[in-house]
Amino acid sequence: VAASGDDTNAGTKAAPYRTITKALSGVNDCLTVHVGAGVYDLVAGEVFPLQLLEAGGVKLVGEGAAKTVIDATGASASAMRVVCSSRIAIEGITIRGAKVSPVTNVQPWQRTGAAGLDFMATSVASVKSCVITNNWIESRPGGGLAVRNTFLTLTDSRIVGNTSGNATGDRGAGICVAGRPSSLLMDRCELSDNKGGGLYYSGSDNATVEFRNSLIVRNCRTNDKITEDGGVMLEGGNSPAGTFIADGCTFFGNRNYSIYRNGGAVTVRNSILWDGYLGEIYGTVTLVHVCVNVAEADPSRGVISDDPGFKDAAKDDYSLTWDSPCRNVGVNSPWMTGAVDFKNEPRIKRSIVDMGCHEYQFGGLMLMVR
Repeated sequence: VAASGDDTNAGTKAAPYRTITKALSGVNDCLTVHVGAGVYDLVAGEVFPLQLLEAGGVKLVGEGAAKTVIDATGASASAMRVVCSSRIAIEGITIRGAKVSPVTNVQPWQRTGAAGLDFMATSVASVKSCVITNNWIESRPGGGLAVRNTFLTLTDSRIVGNTSGNATGDRGAGICVAGRPSSLLMDRCELSDNKGGGLYYSGSDNATVEFRNSLIVRNCRTNDKITEDGGVMLEGGNSPAGTFIADGCTFFGNRNYSIYRNGGAVTVRNSILWDGYLGEIYGTVTLVHVCVNVAEADPSRGVISDDPGFKDAAKDDYSLTWDSPCRNVGVNSPWMTGAVDFKNEPRIKRSIVDMGCHEYQFGGLMLMVR
């Protein structure tokens, strides 16, 4: 697919289609769709939502999120839906501009789960090096991304500036995870500035969500009627309990809480939780080697309350200074061997991991001899 293509072409590299809609309409299993630089919107002839239904082994690969853009502005529909599929990969694309109101007079699987990118009943899915931004959904979670009855790996991506809600408020503007079985592994991602909260997770759905090496900042409530919004919200009963784990993450400036737990089981390790509007934690959360505000401090479990020592949080630099109390005080997790941090630097620089999503990087030493 290319901006210079034509839907009457053969859909090859030499004769590309113009629209992603055309490319996906005849997609077969085990096929890669390459999407060139450009904006793919209503003007270009796209029909939204772009959809993969009962597909297997399909890859949708752009030239990078800064170059390949799916823009659903004006469509009054989700940007893209993946339903009843398996082994789906989406890489190097920006998804933006979707605006969705709820539809109730259809089958449950047809109802919109997200404005931006919606996964439903899909196994072994991955999203890599993508940006999901400026999408809006009314009266339900999932402005940016929805993961429903799906196993998804999300890496090196940004879920930023999405909205969920209306005058009465809502949750999960960035990401919504629901349905069992479901699983989300988010690694080296940014979840920020989502109005209506960063992640909403139904903790009673027996799903598993794990954040690694990720930055969760400035996610906020839709309005003053909602007190639970913020970085991460887990809701629901305790049986069967879902699981949320944050390992090697940085939470900063979320409104109202960094983590709001009203269901499921929550464990936070090797992370920093700071500057939440009403505090960092609501409900019962297991903390292990974490830097958090004084109310939750417990040195016996490696939980400290000292200022984490960010280089310049006002300018979105959450890396650690040389004298930060969060350096070399974590507990190494098995997955960290050979792994990289938020900025793709070695996750363990010395023998013990740092707290937060950034491993401290030495600036080096220069000597001048005359």
